[in-house]
Amino acid sequence: MQTPPRSPAYCGQDLASFVHIYLQSSFVRDNARMTDKQLLDERAAADLLGIEPRTLRLWRKQRGLPHYQITRKVVRFKEADLMTWLESHRVAQIGGAR
Repeated sequence: MQTPPRSPAYCGQDLASFVHIYLQSSFVRDNARMTDKQLLDERAAADLLGIEPRTLRLWRKQRGLPHYQITRKVVRFKEADLMTWLESHRVAQIGGAR
């Protein structure tokens, strides 16, 4: 099992250099490949929920839809988290529909 690069406190590097080295490391690349199989991109998550990607982004920002912010522009979702979140926002209707 690989270990991540050492932190800047131990390497004597500034934070920007450490982040650059960390993001380029095989540790990050290998783990990213593993999670790509488990995580959904915006389109897949929107399709799963039956909504448009724009609506998905609004729900993420305004309603706390669980997500992983990989980079500033890359967001991923776990299917189980989406289903749990959706179920927690279910409104039970009492009485007949009008």
